[in-house]
Amino acid sequence: FRTTDESLKEYVTKFGEISDSLVMKDQNGQSRCFGFVTFVDPKTIDEFMEQRPHTLDGRQIDPKRASTLKN
Repeated sequence: FRTTDESLKEYVTKFGEISDSLVMKDQNGQSRCFGFVTFVDPKTIDEFMEQRPHTLDGRQIDPKRASTLKN
């Protein structure tokens, strides 16, 4: 619950340039324990995933790739 937009961004930028990051929050502004990151270079995603496990703010995180739906 301690993860903020800033701490997420600080952590993931160690792996590569990002264009966006966001921690999802509840109506009280507390982390919902998930978020989103967009890396500028798609190759960085592979490197980030290969370097699992990741620990952020004392908790192991479980990164997943976003999937896109095509018609």
